[in-house]
Amino acid sequence: MRRILHFIVILAGLMLGTFMVSAARTSWSVHQGNGRLQSSEYPAFPSPALPQRLLIVSPHPDDETLGCGGLIRRATAQGIPVTIVIVTNGDAFPWAVQRAYNKIRPSSSDYIRFGELRQKETLKALGELGVAKKNIIFLGYPDRGLEPLWMTHWDSSKPYKALKTRRTRNPYPGTYRPRAAYTGESLTEDLRNILQAVRPTDLFFTHPNDDHPDHAYLSGFILAALNRLDPKSWTPENGIAKADGRMEGFHHTLPGLRLHTFLVHRGNWPTPQGYHSGERLPPPAALARLDTRWRTLDLSAPEKTAKTKAIREYKSQLRVRPGARFLLSFVRENELFGEYRFLRSVPPAEIGQRYTTPWFLTLDPTDDKVPRDLEPGADLQEVALRRVGDDLVVRVMTRGDMSRWVRYRINLHTLGSTKAPAPHRYVVRYRSKRLAGDVPCAWERDALEVRIPLSRLGNTQKIMVNAETIVGGIVVDRSAWRGYATNESPVAGR
Repeated sequence: MRRILHFIVILAGLMLGTFMVSAARTSWSVHQGNGRLQSSEYPAFPSPALPQRLLIVSPHPDDETLGCGGLIRRATAQGIPVTIVIVTNGDAFPWAVQRAYNKIRPSSSDYIRFGELRQKETLKALGELGVAKKNIIFLGYPDRGLEPLWMTHWDSSKPYKALKTRRTRNPYPGTYRPRAAYTGESLTEDLRNILQAVRPTDLFFTHPNDDHPDHAYLSGFILAALNRLDPKSWTPENGIAKADGRMEGFHHTLPGLRLHTFLVHRGNWPTPQGYHSGERLPPPAALARLDTRWRTLDLSAPEKTAKTKAIREYKSQLRVRPGARFLLSFVRENELFGEYRFLRSVPPAEIGQRYTTPWFLTLDPTDDKVPRDLEPGADLQEVALRRVGDDLVVRVMTRGDMSRWVRYRINLHTLGSTKAPAPHRYVVRYRSKRLAGDVPCAWERDALEVRIPLSRLGNTQKIMVNAETIVGGIVVDRSAWRGYATNESPVAGR
């Protein structure tokens, strides 16, 4: 018995040592990669000018200031209309609530009170940036709730119960629609109505590769809301360009609308952490080489000062780790914006010998997280789609060999379907040949492929798609949500 215990202790020590070495290697590699980009140059983001109208959609209070504070200050200083939408009140942060009210176990009422506090902080912060109170819209949806709203609580038959406030409806006064149900349908309609009312020329939202689930899933809600707008009612005004709003692959044009993303959470980015106002803000190394076109807006000294003052109004966030060190990391020489990309058709010549026909391809960053380094079969590399006859083929490729320890999940969200619920989820276990609904699955060493009848998706022509890897019930990797049109270049036969 003693020998067995001794062996277990040695094995546990070896496993812990392997994890620590791997963690240190991955962290140092990511840190070095981010640091090397400090001197990289990116195209300039156009400075805003009349007659532009900016709409910035932020998942939580403070994200809008971190990602766009300098841009907001420049726009308001020039009299350019700026509207800010705060989707959640950031009310599910236990450490911050505990600190705010000196309670080890805050009640649901404490979390709601904290959400109201964050609204007040937002008004003060955006006041420093010149945004009038009437142009700040709070929606009051649940913090840490956008993923379940998108995938499992879409319609009114099953509203989501918020993680900490324990509410199924918006409890906050001073919001866009008090008592709004916590459903994906409700949030999508709110965003659609706001877009129609504001009619922005430039729409900003968080990047789909952001690590925070609320940030990543927001991009899906944005696209779903845009898809519900009637292009005929979106007449350009004041000489705004007519051809900027084409959604590649979606055959959908909103005249004069440009889509931009900003990033907040991605590993230990920004590098270095802390207040370094003289440093540049490049994209994380893992995202710099993928499919986002990054551009930078250089900030003046007064703009950086205003942004710093705005960040310091978020006192509830500055008091808890990572707090000021993280938030002030976004006061840099520039701000960073990405051009939103939809799935693009890639001919075989561009993607080597894996494919003999064109696919719609999205890439995912690799080698940038410790769990993915330990299990390469959970590190997503690409998600590809194509239509074959009346089927949608989804192919998922990983950096390493597919693993029996990993569950692979393909998430689909149909837009405009009337014959099926909007969300669809396919969980693929190692070497499974058939999935739920008798959907076939084929395997290769480092890839899997599922073939889903379009009839199961309501024969819709527009689909949002992403993939996830799960180890021990924890999502280890998640690809960006991308839009795909099933009537784009269908492939006959296999």
